[in-house]
Amino acid sequence: MSSSSIPRYITVEGLRFVEGFEPATIRSALTYQPRPYDVFVVTYPKCGTTWMMQIALLILHEGQLPENTEEYFAFTPYLEMLGAEAIEKMPRPSPIRSHLPFEMIPYAKHAKYIYVARNPKDCCVSMYHHTKMFPAYEFSKGSFDDFFKVFIQGATDYNDYFDHLLSWYEHKDDENVFFITYEQLKNDTRGAVLQIADFLGKKYGQLLRQKSKVLEKVLHYSSFDCMRRDTFALWKEALQITPQAESDLPRGLLSWAESAVDSHYGQKMPMLNIRDMMRRSSLMEWDTILKPSQEEKLRRRIGEKTRNSDVMDLWKELESKDVDEYFVNR
Repeated sequence: MSSSSIPRYITVEGLRFVEGFEPATIRSALTYQPRPYDVFVVTYPKCGTTWMMQIALLILHEGQLPENTEEYFAFTPYLEMLGAEAIEKMPRPSPIRSHLPFEMIPYAKHAKYIYVARNPKDCCVSMYHHTKMFPAYEFSKGSFDDFFKVFIQGATDYNDYFDHLLSWYEHKDDENVFFITYEQLKNDTRGAVLQIADFLGKKYGQLLRQKSKVLEKVLHYSSFDCMRRDTFALWKEALQITPQAESDLPRGLLSWAESAVDSHYGQKMPMLNIRDMMRRSSLMEWDTILKPSQEEKLRRRIGEKTRNSDVMDLWKELESKDVDEYFVNR
């Protein structure tokens, strides 16, 4: 498979996606009409989606996880990957995964939306590792310098990071939107879980406060070590399915997995490294990966994109402290 200094994307309805997403399915997803009590978990890519999906799923199911790969993906459907019909048929209650900006998300006042925002530096580094890992991007030999240029231009998956963030930040105080940062979630996971439970419904908040064992299950099964061992093993299993294999996994997910096959040589992607699929916060890598010139370019980009917003105050505390100090005892 060839490798480029620019990741490979397809564009559908003005948004970029990695190869393997089906345009017709994406367009179908945009037409989905939310049901009452639908819960959408939305982020820009690599901003804590799978973690928040796990938390929401555990709250909705009183600390219990699906028993196998097929059930897991049925209960955690990805809107743009599966389309409207699959979401209509999903088992409920379940959270719906999406990376859509606010103006494109299927919206209804009777639905609920959890949005996780992540510091742009950390997001950029995480997206770089993600893009290098998946063969569909044809970026396995691309450097961080190459990727940074794409990120700073807003030319990655789902387009510009800042446009996406601002589209949801404007609605952070809406009654049916729960807005939280990835860093807040890391710093006080227990407190955040209780707030999320209250947002999902009074009965969920009461349950977690009245039954400490349920709360502890939610915290345990959504912990980094547990998810790295178990949840991402499910992703690994799904992505290793051969194109000809029979499976009960969603068609959209299989299509994405099949895109990992080299079109020239018919070779399957190498076994994914779970360490790469779920990496600890890359905050510690800022000083070693971002060059001073890149830091300056990012500052200018932030200034240009957020000059009329206080959105970057979300990370004021983080930027004003030593990173090690901020995350000690997290």
